[in-house]
Amino acid sequence: MTRFREYSPAWRLTPEADVYPALWAFWLPAVVVDEHGVPSHEWVQPFGGYGGGRAFASYWLPRALLYGIQPLLDPEVKPGGEGRPMTALERSFAEAVAEAVEADPEIAAANARRLRVYRKYAADRLPEIFPIVTVGRFVTYRWPSGPEAAGRLAIVAHPDVTRLEFITEAADETVAGEALARCARAHRAVDRAILQWVRRWGAASLNKNKIIFFQ
Repeated sequence: MTRFREYSPAWRLTPEADVYPALWAFWLPAVVVDEHGVPSHEWVQPFGGYGGGRAFASYWLPRALLYGIQPLLDPEVKPGGEGRPMTALERSFAEAVAEAVEADPEIAAANARRLRVYRKYAADRLPEIFPIVTVGRFVTYRWPSGPEAAGRLAIVAHPDVTRLEFITEAADETVAGEALARCARAHRAVDRAILQWVRRWGAASLNKNKIIFFQ
């Protein structure tokens, strides 16, 4: 197996980095869910001159309590290109996640409130730096990527095995108590929606009816 780039011996700095490729190799999952937290340390950039540059400017404001990123395998994608349209399988997957998040009134309201602020102070003024892409009302970005044996994503490094990959970003860094519990509930809504979606589509569409979650 070709290891993912950041977990390869040349990149590995800590032993726990072996967990990701080991789990992937054991399960050979058709679907991978990578659950992230919004990098709140980026929010200080406009005020503290914190590093990261324009590439991370879109994180200057939180755009949702939780939003998604869906990598799409596209051998024809050009650097900076928009990539191909979603397939029916990919769109069904994205819609299942969006519907689950929107079905929780509190989470949906928290997402809508943050997105209004993000539009007002960022996206409406500089849309090329602060883009918004949605599935329904749920922010879901698409990452078109070509196949790459040493790529960071399972769908890029092993597209013959992993058919779908989804990344969540929740505003859970530095929070505690009720705020953290709300983020956890949002993540659970996504996880349950994906599990239910996998059961509906099943092995006929995914080759292997397996799924793994990383946090």
